[in-house]
Amino acid sequence: MKNSSKNLKEFYANTDERFKGKFGYAFLATMITILPFAIILFGAAWLSRSCHWLFGCLAVIALVLVGCMQVGHIKFLRKLTEEENPSLKILFSGFTKKYFLMNLFLGIVMFFIYLISTILFVAPLIWAIGAFSMTFYFAVHHKYDNFLDALSTCYKRMKGHRANMFVYKFICYIIYFVLFVVFAIGIVFGLRFANPAVSILLLVLFHIVFFVLFSLITTWFSLCNYNFFIEVIDYNERKSKKAKQEINSADETGDKLAKVETAEESTETKETK
Repeated sequence: MKNSSKNLKEFYANTDERFKGKFGYAFLATMITILPFAIILFGAAWLSRSCHWLFGCLAVIALVLVGCMQVGHIKFLRKLTEEENPSLKILFSGFTKKYFLMNLFLGIVMFFIYLISTILFVAPLIWAIGAFSMTFYFAVHHKYDNFLDALSTCYKRMKGHRANMFVYKFICYIIYFVLFVVFAIGIVFGLRFANPAVSILLLVLFHIVFFVLFSLITTWFSLCNYNFFIEVIDYNERKSKKAKQEINSADETGDKLAKVETAEESTETKETK
């Protein structure tokens, strides 16, 4: 299994190889992960018209869930690379007592980082995605119990990889955008029917199709994210190993020089006598 990609085509090929034959099970896990958020967002969109305060309440619930569910999904993908069919219970492992608060705070912090970056416009958002979008992966990999450690590690380890990561993510963002546009057109089309029964039927159909397609795209996106994370980890490990070898080599060279100098001093002392 190659842990380094020279170009985008090779990166996709490596991702496919890493999860070969496991896409269907990953798709099922992604649907389960996304389902709570789909219910919350669809519910907020339609019910908030009559209950304006409901949208805020549902947004808070989503914030509570997002970090924990993402951690569970990442752990599932890691298990999927090791086993054929890992337990779907792993998807909810982010809610354990030990890590719940950390996942909660990290989810909220990431939300505000993206929100503020979006408000500040395109360049800060691109920087935030490159610098922090892998934070949950590092949190899971290092088993951090402090969200600041996860943010700091991600910021440091992603240096030199941010542009490459944004390339494949940008392609996914375009696909997401097209899906949202088609979904919006479908909603408008469904609402134009005079017959309420037909409108409701079409709207339900559009929501189901949107959920399935969104889950499909997100599955592919998640697999790419995990493969990229593995490549980043492997790169940093090789870099660290090389640095240690250079230090050891320098130490060995220093020891040899010290021995030579000691021998020369000993010879000079004998000659003097």
